[in-house]
Parts: sequence; structure tokens; C-alpha cells
Amino acid sequence: MPLLAALLTGTDNASCGASDFNLSALVPSGWSAVLNNPTLAINPATTASTTLQVTAPVGAADGFYNFSVTAANSSDPAYTDNASGTVVIASSLAVNVLTDKGTYSRNQNVTVTVTVSSAGSPIANATVNLTITKSNGSTLKPTLTTGANGTAVYKFRLGKKDPVGVYQVKADASANGISGSATTSFNVQ
Repeated sequence: MPLLAALLTGTDNASCGASDFNLSALVPSGWSAVLNNPTLAINPATTASTTLQVTAPVGAADGFYNFSVTAANSSDPAYTDNASGTVVIASSLAVNVLTDKGTYSRNQNVTVTVTVSSAGSPIANATVNLTITKSNGSTLKPTLTTGANGTAVYKFRLGKKDPVGVYQVKADASANGISGSATTSFNVQ
């Protein structure tokens, strides 16, 4: 249930009095919208604000939902303006993890790239907990944060005494109370 702020600025000249603006919200069918103050009195060259609380119905599917708010001058409805926004509902994150190669030799660098998105959009600042399990069962457990493009990169060098065999990589990502995970593997020979 997002809370959004609406800000209106009076553009009349100083000789005019205050104008009342009626606000209305348009949300998807089944949703609710509550304006904290549906009428704003605005003096020339001043601003007034209110909040809009948008609530999705229980069980709303993941996706992007558009809404809009219209402000109309109560004494002259020809003077109107509107603003719009989007609410994103996501129940899980899409996580993709891959390495730059499928097979490595000892003393080579490994690059692990994790991409986190939701509803097709990258998720910035997601926490990514990597677990890299070597073929002998020992683990590396770095924690990463995704950038603006929804990607986090971890690089490490295989040692000359690291075990050969299959290494498992698991990426657990979380952001804003939702999570997702993915796995991959690579060989060391």
C-alpha cells in the first residue's frame, strides 16, 4: 500500500485570491485510492500538498499498474492538470547467475555475474548472498549488492592447491522484502 505525495503550485498572479482544486485519483479496477485531502486551497505563487494511498486487492498478480491523479480548479474546471505513476507488484525476484567460463584451470580467475530483476526491470541495491561450494565441500560466502543495472559481480582466483571437480554456485537475492535464488556450476581441472 504505497503512499504518494501530491504537490500543487498556484500560478495565478498576486492580485488573485486563493483557488480551490479538487483532486481525484484513477486506479485499476478493484484497487482503492484515498486522498488525505481531496481539496486543496492554493494562494498565488504558493504550494499545497496531500498524500495518496493506493491499495491493491488481495491476490493482485505481479506486474505494473498505472494510476493517475487529476487536479481541477473548482471555479473553472478548464484549469486542470494531471500526474501519473506506476505501482509494481512483485512476489519474487528473478535471479540469474553465471560464470564467464564453464571450465577453469587452477590459478585462473573466475568471474561470477548475478543479475536481479522483477517484472522485467532491474533491481538496484538488492543484497546477493553467494555460496560457492568447492568440490571438496569447502565454501566461499561473499555478500554483494546490485548496481543500478541490477547486476553484481564477484571475482576470485583459483589457487594452485584448490581441488579439481565440479564447483556449485548459489545466489540468494533479496530486496524490499522479496527474494529469489538461482544456481549454476563450473568445472576445475
